[in-house]
Amino acid sequence: MNPPPKSYWSLGLRSLVTAAVGLYIYFSTDWKEFGALLKQARLNWVGLAFLCYGATTFLSVCRWHLLLKASSAAVSGWRTAQLTLVGLFYNQILPGVMGGDVVKALYISREVPDKKPAVIMSIVMERLLGFVAMFFVSTALILIRWNALTSEPETRIAVYFYFGFFALVFLILGIGTFGHLEKHFSFLQKIPFRKALEEGGRAYQLFLRNPVCFWGGMFFSVLAHFGLMGTFYSVSVALNMGLDFWDLASILPLVGLVTLIPITLGGWGTREAAFQHFLIFAGSPKASSVALSLGGTGVILLWGLIGGVIYLRFKSRGELLEKEDRDHNR
Repeated sequence: MNPPPKSYWSLGLRSLVTAAVGLYIYFSTDWKEFGALLKQARLNWVGLAFLCYGATTFLSVCRWHLLLKASSAAVSGWRTAQLTLVGLFYNQILPGVMGGDVVKALYISREVPDKKPAVIMSIVMERLLGFVAMFFVSTALILIRWNALTSEPETRIAVYFYFGFFALVFLILGIGTFGHLEKHFSFLQKIPFRKALEEGGRAYQLFLRNPVCFWGGMFFSVLAHFGLMGTFYSVSVALNMGLDFWDLASILPLVGLVTLIPITLGGWGTREAAFQHFLIFAGSPKASSVALSLGGTGVILLWGLIGGVIYLRFKSRGELLEKEDRDHNR
Protein backbone atom coordinates (compact mmCIF):
# COMPACT_ATOMS: atom_id res chain seq x y z
CA MET A 1 0.00 0.00 0.00
CA ASN A 2 1.41 3.36 -1.04
CA PRO A 3 1.66 6.21 1.47
CA PRO A 4 -1.14 8.80 1.14
CA PRO A 5 -0.32 12.06 -0.73
CA LYS A 6 -0.45 13.93 2.59
CA SER A 7 2.64 11.97 3.76
CA TYR A 8 4.58 13.09 0.71
CA TRP A 9 3.61 16.71 1.33
CA SER A 10 4.67 16.44 4.98
CA LEU A 11 7.98 14.82 4.06
CA GLY A 12 8.64 17.39 1.35
CA LEU A 13 7.88 20.31 3.65
CA ARG A 14 10.12 18.94 6.40
CA SER A 15 12.88 18.38 3.86
CA LEU A 16 12.64 22.01 2.75
CA VAL A 17 12.71 23.29 6.33
CA THR A 18 15.67 20.99 7.12
CA ALA A 19 17.53 22.37 4.10
CA ALA A 20 16.70 25.97 5.07
CA VAL A 21 17.87 25.49 8.66
CA GLY A 22 20.98 23.71 7.38
CA LEU A 23 21.82 26.71 5.18
CA TYR A 24 21.35 29.00 8.18
CA ILE A 25 23.75 26.86 10.24
CA TYR A 26 26.23 26.82 7.35
CA PHE A 27 26.35 30.59 6.92
CA SER A 28 26.26 31.41 10.66
CA THR A 29 29.16 29.12 11.63
CA ASP A 30 32.87 29.86 11.46
CA TRP A 31 34.02 26.63 9.81
CA LYS A 32 37.71 27.38 10.29
CA GLU A 33 37.14 27.52 14.03
CA PHE A 34 34.99 24.39 13.73
CA GLY A 35 37.83 22.56 11.96
CA ALA A 36 40.36 23.68 14.56
CA LEU A 37 38.14 22.25 17.31
CA LEU A 38 37.98 18.89 15.56
CA LYS A 39 41.75 18.76 15.02
CA GLN A 40 42.45 19.16 18.74
CA ALA A 41 39.65 16.86 19.88
CA ARG A 42 40.62 14.32 22.54
CA LEU A 43 39.47 10.90 21.40
CA ASN A 44 39.56 9.38 24.88
CA TRP A 45 36.74 11.73 25.89
CA VAL A 46 34.82 10.82 22.75
CA GLY A 47 35.14 7.19 23.83
CA LEU A 48 33.79 8.12 27.26
CA ALA A 49 30.85 9.84 25.58
CA PHE A 50 30.16 6.62 23.67
CA LEU A 51 30.17 4.62 26.91
CA CYS A 52 27.90 7.17 28.62
CA TYR A 53 25.29 6.85 25.90
CA GLY A 54 25.69 3.09 26.03
CA ALA A 55 24.76 3.32 29.72
CA THR A 56 21.76 5.49 28.81
CA THR A 57 20.64 2.89 26.27
CA PHE A 58 21.09 0.04 28.77
CA LEU A 59 19.00 1.90 31.36
CA SER A 60 16.30 2.50 28.74
CA VAL A 61 16.23 -1.25 28.09
CA CYS A 62 15.85 -1.92 31.84
CA ARG A 63 13.03 0.61 32.11
CA TRP A 64 11.07 -0.79 29.19
CA HIS A 65 11.61 -4.40 30.27
CA LEU A 66 10.27 -3.52 33.73
CA LEU A 67 7.09 -2.18 32.15
CA LEU A 68 6.77 -5.15 29.81
CA LYS A 69 7.06 -7.58 32.74
CA ALA A 70 4.34 -5.67 34.59
CA SER A 71 2.07 -6.11 31.57
CA SER A 72 2.77 -9.90 31.66
CA ALA A 73 4.22 -9.79 28.15
CA ALA A 74 6.44 -12.79 27.36
CA VAL A 75 9.40 -10.79 26.03
CA SER A 76 12.97 -11.64 26.98
CA GLY A 77 15.48 -9.05 28.14
CA TRP A 78 17.61 -9.72 25.05
CA ARG A 79 14.61 -9.13 22.80
CA THR A 80 13.82 -5.90 24.66
CA ALA A 81 17.41 -4.76 24.05
CA GLN A 82 17.18 -5.65 20.35
CA LEU A 83 13.96 -3.70 19.84
CA THR A 84 15.29 -0.73 21.83
CA LEU A 85 18.34 -0.48 19.56
CA VAL A 86 16.20 -0.93 16.43
CA GLY A 87 13.97 1.90 17.67
CA LEU A 88 17.05 4.06 18.25
CA PHE A 89 18.14 3.35 14.67
CA TYR A 90 14.79 4.43 13.27
CA ASN A 91 14.86 7.60 15.39
CA GLN A 92 17.86 8.65 13.30
CA ILE A 93 16.38 7.99 9.86
CA LEU A 94 12.61 8.61 10.11
CA PRO A 95 10.97 12.05 10.06
CA GLY A 96 10.46 13.32 13.59
CA VAL A 97 12.41 12.22 16.65
CA MET A 98 9.99 9.58 17.92
CA GLY A 99 9.61 7.47 14.78
CA GLY A 100 11.52 4.72 16.55
CA ASP A 101 8.75 4.45 19.13
CA VAL A 102 6.26 3.72 16.33
CA VAL A 103 8.52 0.99 14.93
CA LYS A 104 8.99 -0.55 18.40
CA ALA A 105 5.21 -0.54 18.87
CA LEU A 106 4.73 -2.24 15.50
CA TYR A 107 7.25 -5.02 16.21
CA ILE A 108 6.24 -5.69 19.80
CA SER A 109 2.52 -5.78 19.00
CA ARG A 110 3.20 -8.41 16.31
CA GLU A 111 5.16 -10.56 18.72
CA VAL A 112 2.72 -10.30 21.63
CA PRO A 113 -0.66 -9.84 19.89
CA ASP A 114 -2.64 -10.95 22.94
CA LYS A 115 -1.12 -8.07 24.95
CA LYS A 116 -1.11 -5.49 22.15
CA PRO A 117 -2.74 -2.52 23.99
CA ALA A 118 -0.61 -3.10 27.10
CA VAL A 119 2.73 -3.35 25.30
CA ILE A 120 1.99 -0.29 23.16
CA MET A 121 1.03 1.61 26.30
CA SER A 122 4.34 0.51 27.88
CA ILE A 123 6.14 2.51 25.17
CA VAL A 124 3.96 5.56 25.87
CA MET A 125 4.57 5.15 29.60
CA GLU A 126 8.30 4.79 29.03
CA ARG A 127 8.35 8.11 27.16
CA LEU A 128 6.27 9.83 29.85
CA LEU A 129 8.54 8.56 32.64
CA GLY A 130 11.52 9.88 30.71
CA PHE A 131 9.91 13.31 30.48
CA VAL A 132 8.98 13.39 34.16
CA ALA A 133 12.47 12.33 35.23
CA MET A 134 13.94 15.03 33.00
CA PHE A 135 11.63 17.56 34.65
CA PHE A 136 12.69 16.61 38.18
CA VAL A 137 16.40 16.71 37.31
CA SER A 138 16.36 19.79 35.10
CA THR A 139 13.90 22.14 36.78
CA ALA A 140 16.20 22.83 39.73
CA LEU A 141 19.06 23.62 37.33
CA ILE A 142 16.85 25.96 35.29
CA LEU A 143 15.52 27.76 38.37
CA ILE A 144 19.04 28.28 39.76
CA ARG A 145 20.03 29.84 36.40
CA TRP A 146 16.71 31.59 35.85
CA ASN A 147 18.10 35.12 35.46
CA ALA A 148 20.88 34.04 33.11
CA LEU A 149 18.62 31.83 30.98
CA THR A 150 15.81 34.39 30.68
CA SER A 151 18.19 37.25 29.90
CA GLU A 152 18.46 35.97 26.31
CA PRO A 153 15.27 36.06 24.15
CA GLU A 154 15.80 32.56 22.69
CA THR A 155 16.37 30.81 25.99
CA ARG A 156 13.58 32.81 27.65
CA ILE A 157 11.05 31.53 25.09
CA ALA A 158 12.46 27.99 25.45
CA VAL A 159 12.14 28.10 29.25
CA TYR A 160 8.49 29.19 29.00
CA PHE A 161 7.86 26.43 26.46
CA TYR A 162 9.54 23.96 28.82
CA PHE A 163 7.19 24.72 31.72
CA GLY A 164 4.14 24.83 29.42
CA PHE A 165 5.03 21.43 27.98
CA PHE A 166 5.44 19.85 31.39
CA ALA A 167 2.18 21.34 32.62
CA LEU A 168 0.57 19.35 29.79
CA VAL A 169 2.55 16.18 30.68
CA PHE A 170 1.45 16.32 34.32
CA LEU A 171 -2.14 16.99 33.23
CA ILE A 172 -2.05 13.81 31.14
CA LEU A 173 -0.57 11.86 34.04
CA GLY A 174 -3.24 13.23 36.38
CA ILE A 175 -6.12 12.36 34.04
CA GLY A 176 -4.69 8.88 33.62
CA THR A 177 -5.09 8.13 37.31
CA PHE A 178 -8.89 8.18 36.99
CA GLY A 179 -10.58 5.00 35.85
CA HIS A 180 -13.68 4.69 33.63
CA LEU A 181 -13.23 8.07 31.95
CA GLU A 182 -16.03 7.23 29.53
CA LYS A 183 -18.51 7.73 32.41
CA HIS A 184 -17.36 11.34 32.76
CA PHE A 185 -16.75 12.09 29.07
CA SER A 186 -19.57 10.65 26.98
CA PHE A 187 -17.80 11.33 23.66
CA LEU A 188 -15.26 8.61 24.54
CA GLN A 189 -18.02 6.01 24.13
CA LYS A 190 -18.44 6.92 20.46
CA ILE A 191 -14.84 6.98 19.23
CA PRO A 192 -13.46 4.15 17.03
CA PHE A 193 -11.42 1.34 18.59
CA ARG A 194 -12.96 2.09 21.98
CA LYS A 195 -12.30 -1.42 23.29
CA ALA A 196 -8.58 -1.23 22.46
CA LEU A 197 -8.39 2.22 24.03
CA GLU A 198 -10.10 0.95 27.17
CA GLU A 199 -7.58 -1.90 27.43
CA GLY A 200 -4.74 0.54 26.89
CA GLY A 201 -6.22 2.81 29.56
CA ARG A 202 -6.33 -0.05 32.06
CA ALA A 203 -2.69 -0.85 31.32
CA TYR A 204 -1.80 2.82 31.74
CA GLN A 205 -3.48 2.93 35.15
CA LEU A 206 -1.68 -0.29 36.12
CA PHE A 207 1.68 1.32 35.31
CA LEU A 208 0.80 4.51 37.18
CA ARG A 209 -0.51 2.78 40.28
CA ASN A 210 2.13 0.04 40.47
CA PRO A 211 4.88 1.49 42.68
CA VAL A 212 7.53 -0.86 41.27
CA CYS A 213 6.67 0.20 37.71
CA PHE A 214 6.37 3.90 38.41
CA TRP A 215 9.21 4.47 40.83
CA GLY A 216 11.44 1.81 39.27
CA GLY A 217 10.87 3.39 35.87
CA MET A 218 11.57 6.82 37.35
CA PHE A 219 14.82 5.55 38.88
CA PHE A 220 16.05 4.20 35.54
CA SER A 221 14.89 7.38 33.78
CA VAL A 222 16.78 9.70 36.15
CA LEU A 223 19.98 7.67 35.73
CA ALA A 224 19.48 7.61 31.94
CA HIS A 225 19.12 11.40 31.91
CA PHE A 226 22.41 11.75 33.77
CA GLY A 227 23.94 9.41 31.19
CA LEU A 228 22.74 11.73 28.42
CA MET A 229 24.22 14.71 30.25
CA GLY A 230 27.49 12.81 30.61
CA THR A 231 27.48 12.09 26.87
CA PHE A 232 27.30 15.72 25.80
CA TYR A 233 29.59 16.93 28.57
CA SER A 234 32.24 14.38 27.54
CA VAL A 235 32.01 15.67 23.96
CA SER A 236 32.40 19.26 25.22
CA VAL A 237 35.54 18.26 27.13
CA ALA A 238 36.84 16.44 24.05
CA LEU A 239 36.44 19.73 22.15
CA ASN A 240 38.10 21.75 24.97
CA MET A 241 35.05 24.01 25.25
CA GLY A 242 35.48 24.71 28.96
CA LEU A 243 31.73 24.45 29.64
CA ASP A 244 30.42 24.04 33.18
CA PHE A 245 28.67 20.65 33.52
CA TRP A 246 25.57 22.13 35.15
CA ASP A 247 25.29 25.00 32.64
CA LEU A 248 25.27 22.45 29.83
CA ALA A 249 22.87 20.18 31.72
CA SER A 250 20.39 23.05 32.16
CA ILE A 251 19.99 23.65 28.42
CA LEU A 252 19.88 19.99 27.28
CA PRO A 253 16.15 19.58 28.11
CA LEU A 254 15.41 22.83 26.28
CA VAL A 255 17.21 21.51 23.20
CA GLY A 256 15.44 18.16 23.54
CA LEU A 257 11.99 19.74 23.66
CA VAL A 258 12.66 22.01 20.69
CA THR A 259 13.69 19.00 18.59
CA LEU A 260 10.34 17.36 19.42
CA ILE A 261 8.68 19.98 17.22
CA PRO A 262 8.28 18.01 13.96
CA ILE A 263 9.53 20.63 11.49
CA THR A 264 12.78 18.97 10.35
CA LEU A 265 13.87 15.42 9.57
CA GLY A 266 14.97 13.69 12.76
CA GLY A 267 15.55 17.06 14.46
CA TRP A 268 18.60 17.71 12.23
CA GLY A 269 19.30 21.42 11.93
CA THR A 270 16.83 22.33 14.66
CA ARG A 271 19.10 20.71 17.24
CA GLU A 272 22.20 22.55 16.01
CA ALA A 273 20.40 25.90 15.89
CA ALA A 274 19.09 25.34 19.41
CA PHE A 275 22.58 24.61 20.74
CA GLN A 276 23.90 27.71 18.96
CA HIS A 277 21.38 30.02 20.59
CA PHE A 278 20.86 28.38 23.97
CA LEU A 279 24.57 28.23 24.84
CA ILE A 280 25.00 31.98 24.33
CA PHE A 281 24.24 32.44 28.03
CA ALA A 282 27.27 30.26 28.84
CA GLY A 283 29.52 32.25 26.49
CA SER A 284 29.97 29.45 23.95
CA PRO A 285 30.89 30.49 20.36
CA LYS A 286 28.51 29.30 17.63
CA ALA A 287 31.12 27.06 16.01
CA SER A 288 31.75 25.29 19.33
CA SER A 289 28.03 24.83 19.93
CA VAL A 290 27.51 23.29 16.48
CA ALA A 291 30.50 21.00 17.00
CA LEU A 292 29.06 19.91 20.36
CA SER A 293 25.65 19.21 18.83
CA LEU A 294 27.05 17.23 15.90
CA GLY A 295 29.51 15.39 18.15
CA GLY A 296 26.88 14.34 20.68
CA THR A 297 24.41 13.42 17.96
CA GLY A 298 27.16 11.49 16.19
CA VAL A 299 27.70 9.37 19.30
CA ILE A 300 23.96 8.63 19.44
CA LEU A 301 24.04 7.86 15.71
CA LEU A 302 26.78 5.26 16.29
CA TRP A 303 24.52 3.43 18.74
CA GLY A 304 21.71 3.80 16.21
CA LEU A 305 23.91 2.14 13.58
CA ILE A 306 24.38 -0.79 15.97
CA GLY A 307 20.59 -0.97 16.02
CA GLY A 308 20.63 -0.86 12.22
CA VAL A 309 22.91 -3.88 12.07
CA ILE A 310 20.60 -5.72 14.46
CA TYR A 311 17.62 -4.74 12.33
CA LEU A 312 19.27 -6.13 9.19
CA ARG A 313 20.22 -9.40 10.90
CA PHE A 314 17.17 -10.34 12.88
CA LYS A 315 13.76 -11.53 11.81
CA SER A 316 10.76 -10.82 13.96
CA ARG A 317 9.07 -13.80 15.52
CA GLY A 318 6.04 -13.19 13.33
CA GLU A 319 8.12 -13.25 10.14
CA LEU A 320 9.75 -16.52 11.18
CA LEU A 321 6.37 -18.10 11.85
CA GLU A 322 5.10 -16.94 8.47
CA LYS A 323 8.13 -18.53 6.78
CA GLU A 324 7.58 -21.77 8.67
CA ASP A 325 3.93 -21.79 7.59
CA ARG A 326 4.87 -21.22 3.95
CA ASP A 327 7.47 -24.03 4.08
CA HIS A 328 4.97 -26.34 5.75
CA ASN A 329 2.30 -25.69 3.11
CA ARG A 330 4.59 -26.42 0.16
